Amino acid sequence: MGTGTSGRSPGGMPALFAGHLLLIRHGPSGARSDLPASAWELTEAGTEVCRQFAGRLLALRPGRFLASQEPKALATAATLAEALNVPYGPFPGLEEHARETVGWLASPADFEEAVARLLREPDWRGFGEESGAEALDRFRRAILAALGAFPGERLALVTHGTVMTLFLAAANPLDAVAYWRALTMPACAVLALPGFRLVDTLLA
Repeated sequence: MGTGTSGRSPGGMPALFAGHLLLIRHGPSGARSDLPASAWELTEAGTEVCRQFAGRLLALRPGRFLASQEPKALATAATLAEALNVPYGPFPGLEEHARETVGWLASPADFEEAVARLLREPDWRGFGEESGAEALDRFRRAILAALGAFPGERLALVTHGTVMTLFLAAANPLDAVAYWRALTMPACAVLALPGFRLVDTLLA
């Protein structure tokens, strides 16, 4: 998956940064009906998938991994960073669209329908504690903060499918629902700075 189309900067980001930014969706996690998705852990098989995916990232030369504070994202960042021998750590604001109160959705179709509506209607507040627009604003501020905190480094930000897609769709002319459905766990979006133009997406 990839695109060479130009994009606009969400929130009018000034041209302060050069190079590329990597946005990485976490690896496979173990779904548990007794816990919110934000508490799910990376599975053993998911850890191995991330180790293998690290080889795909080698040519992109990430200099530092920063992760959502959710366990599966932190574990993904740790696995990738250790495989590539670069530093990693948590960074607030990179978490998934907040939906702690949604509860267990046993039907994958129901979950996909809710996420698709959120992506199509970012102001909708019927799926969790944040609207899509609120999640996007929080995520955008976290990205700008990370770029400001580590100037000159090629950052790889380990995050989540929905909020990552909201951000990419705000900066690029893409079909958000189709893009989200095509994402694997893990996956890596390569963005050109400062405009966040989507250059390519690496799938596991």
